[in-house]
Order: sequence, then structure tokens, then C-alpha cells
Amino acid sequence: MATRQGRISLRIKDATKVSKAYTEYVTFDDATATLASIGAALNGVCAYVDPITDGQIMSVAFTLFHSLPSGLKGAPVAGSDVEETGLFSFNTPAPAGKGYSIDVPAIAQSILSGRSIIVDAGDGQTYVNDVTATGATFRDTDDKWAYTLDSVRSAQKTFRKSRRALKRAG
Repeated sequence: MATRQGRISLRIKDATKVSKAYTEYVTFDDATATLASIGAALNGVCAYVDPITDGQIMSVAFTLFHSLPSGLKGAPVAGSDVEETGLFSFNTPAPAGKGYSIDVPAIAQSILSGRSIIVDAGDGQTYVNDVTATGATFRDTDDKWAYTLDSVRSAQKTFRKSRRALKRAG
């Protein structure tokens, strides 16, 4: 039995079609909470927020904050840069030609060969195998949950500019 932390997010749209997030931070007992009880609690949140807003609730989400496993890096690798990313593009089994990409910030230099990411051996292959696994607890999909990811299409080093936003945040 452990107390876990979570975040409830509602997306509320006004009459001019502008939406804004409503957020609650919660704790729960992981020994007694089930997906069904969490779902029922989320329905309850929607039911008590709806009467106090003139906006329309468009969606509800629950984020579970889980403890990190031991054995992860204790600090970033020297010279790592979140703007240097690895873009993994995956195929979907149906419909043909559809795909989805996952962008990994601060891509490990050890899995690069020039601009290409090595996906047929080592850590790159382990990552691709996990994302495309069919028997795992999680099954990776596109951002609309419409298509599962079944094979890697390409994997390249890319760059995503974020320093301006990071500078403002600091």
C-alpha cells in the first residue's frame, strides 16, 4: 500500500471556442484504486466542475506520477542537448502508408552513425522492439489512438529549437 500522486486535467471551451485547462492535483492509495474506481472518480470531478463553469467540458485526462526505477542516470551526460533529437518514424499495419513519429530529446550519441540512428543492434534496437511489441502491457499507437505502431520506417537525428522558450522560462 502506497500513496501515489496524480493530476486531473479538464479541457474547458468557452462560447468563443477558446479552451483552457482546469487542473487538480490528487493522491490515491494504489492498493485499493483500480482503473474502474479512478474512472468513476474522474466522472465525479466532471460532475462537480460542470455546474460551476459556463464553459463546456471537452475532455478529461488523468496523469499518474509513478516513482522512477533505480538504475537510471543520476545526471545528464556531459554535452547532451535536448534540442538534438532522435526522430523515430514507425509504420502502422493498416491503413497502408500511415505512420507516426516519436521524437526523443537529447538523443544518445552512442546510437548514432552520422545522422542515422542505429536500430538494428544495441539500445536503438531495444527501443524499437519495445515500441512495436504486441504482447506488452502498453501497446504504442499514434496520437489519436487509431493505429498501432508495428515497424520502424526511419530513424534520424533531428533538431528542435526550444532555447527561446527555455530562456523565457528561466
